Amino acid sequence: MYSPRMKAIFIICVLKVLVNTNDAVDDKITLDNATTEEYYNPYEDEHRLILWKNLFIKVNTLLAETDKLNNKMLNLDKKLEDISTRQQQMEENINEIDRKSTTDLIENCMLEINTWTTILRRMDGSVDFYRGWTDYEEGFGNP
Repeated sequence: MYSPRMKAIFIICVLKVLVNTNDAVDDKITLDNATTEEYYNPYEDEHRLILWKNLFIKVNTLLAETDKLNNKMLNLDKKLEDISTRQQQMEENINEIDRKSTTDLIENCMLEINTWTTILRRMDGSVDFYRGWTDYEEGFGNP
């Protein structure tokens, strides 16, 4: 359920807290040259228990949230792969359509050779080409 990395981080945190707690107790005992019984407070155990309980609740909450984020990242990766695949398919389809339409146009023109439309222009400026549609429809210029 939890990733190995998260488990390792949790174990390190727990060990660090345990080591720091033991060091603090040792410091109290050695600083004042007092016995353990003088500093023993039975309520401290209850407080530590409550602190540990709260710590584990927070750690479990963080692990659950991390697990949710990991799942969301996996879903995003899958969606990105799907989008990439669809994009490639669309590009291939577009290229295929372009090839087919060009091939069809050339084949149609080759079958009906007399249907080509030729557009010419005059370089000397003797004819005004800025005309209405009827002139173009009926034709104009020198016969």
